[in-house]
Amino acid sequence: MNTRRQYRKSKDYPQMYIVVNKHGEVFAGLIKGYIQWSYDWSQAKPLFKENTTRLLEENFGAELIKEEEII
Repeated sequence: MNTRRQYRKSKDYPQMYIVVNKHGEVFAGLIKGYIQWSYDWSQAKPLFKENTTRLLEENFGAELIKEEEII
């Protein structure tokens, strides 16, 4: 009888994105319901693509960058 545990591979997470506005600021989160932008790219908050639609609609000229391209 084999007492070894089977290893299960964890599921790959979908691609995460950073939202950058037309001024070169990154989305850094929400404070009291207001969108916060930062020039410090290390404060960027990565989001799944389906969670970026509202930010892109409200901020004309904003674009998505893959998280792995920044790191």
